[in-house]
Amino acid sequence: MEVVHRLPGRCRLRFAADRAAGGRLLAQRLAGHPAVVGVRWRPANRSLTVEYLPWIELHTLLQQAKGRVGDGLPEVAGSGLEHLAALGVAVVSGSVAEALLLLLLPMLLPPTAAGAP
Repeated sequence: MEVVHRLPGRCRLRFAADRAAGGRLLAQRLAGHPAVVGVRWRPANRSLTVEYLPWIELHTLLQQAKGRVGDGLPEVAGSGLEHLAALGVAVVSGSVAEALLLLLLPMLLPPTAAGAP
């Protein structure tokens, strides 16, 4: 991952071809972060633009988001807002199959797997 452009509250990251899936996952995680205002993932050029609260340090934000990625798989369970944010990133990035999967998966999983008590 390379920081291509950075201003307070805005950055653009570029991912190597073999790390593009990591960029998509990072976009999903950042979209659910409370300090992030907007996320735009462009799969064609493996570019991730992030708008966030300007008083937050970029490296802190990225470390928190990377910690949320866990084993590299997107979590379906969790807050409804995080799930909707991931769905929004999938739609904006043009991944129709991923958007449909994110939309339908909570309905297909047993209640305990979907995060219900």
